[in-house]
Order: sequence, then C-alpha cells, then structure tokens
Amino acid sequence: MLSGSSRVDVPIQVDLIELNHAQNREGFHGFDQVIIWQWSPDYRRYDAQYWIAVGPQCISEYPIAVGKQYQCISNRDGRRIVFRSRMYRETWTEGDPERTNQKLFPCEMRRKY
Repeated sequence: MLSGSSRVDVPIQVDLIELNHAQNREGFHGFDQVIIWQWSPDYRRYDAQYWIAVGPQCISEYPIAVGKQYQCISNRDGRRIVFRSRMYRETWTEGDPERTNQKLFPCEMRRKY
C-alpha cells in the first residue's frame, strides 16, 4: 500500500448531467449550475436529485467528457462526490429548472448523496 493519503472516488452513475445557465427575465446571466437528473419511469420525466453551483467563485467543477461518459465533481460541505452519465446537455433558461422540478418532486424525495 502507498503511504500518504490516497483517495479513490467511486463515481455515482446517474441518468443525465445538465449544465444550466440560468438567466433573469431581462435575459441577463444569473448563475451556472449542474443539475443531476434521474429518469422516473412512473412519471416519464427526469427528476432533479442534486444540484451543484459552478463558476469562477465555486469549488465544484464544470462537467467534462471522460471516455464515452461525462463527469462532474461536486465539492460541497467538505465532501467530494463524482457523478458520471452517458447523457449530457447544456441549457440556457429563464429561471431555475431545478427549483421548478421541486414542485413535482420535493427535495425530501431526492436521493441522499
């Protein structure tokens, strides 16, 4: 075994990683976030499971391609979480799709990562 702190992050497989650029009603950039989505076969929609603020002032990373998948690393509350998905999309929206999804799928029902 190697000496020192050697940490291996086991990626969590998710259905969709979305890089979202939220804008206000006037069309000005508000913030960037990554939303982690899981497909709900019962409701035939994606439900938000987790969100990550990204940008110059944040410690989490923008999604990147890793082989045939996409990866996003979250650094929140002293925890590092690696998400991977075969599906990725980048969106520009007025408002916040993660908050809109909370009306259909409350935070209490989300997976705990």
